[in-house]
Amino acid sequence: MSSGEGWQPELDELAAREAFAERMGGDEKVGRQRGQGKLDVGGVSVDTFRGEDGLVVEQEALRALSDEAFRDINHFLRPGHLQQ
Repeated sequence: MSSGEGWQPELDELAAREAFAERMGGDEKVGRQRGQGKLDVGGVSVDTFRGEDGLVVEQEALRALSDEAFRDINHFLRPGHLQQ
């Protein structure tokens, strides 16, 4: 990826998702989703290293993602669920 290209497509996607969230009810409804344990894009940013833009994912965001993945795996791969 060239430095001119950077992370702009990803940043544009995040901006589009934020606009979509606002159209779907804004902070109140987004807060309700977060209260139910839904993941969001918090803990993700862009930084420059050696002249190149790079995606920075905070440790807490990775922990939350892995916790959610393990919960899904434990739920969807349990024998009772697989028999459905």
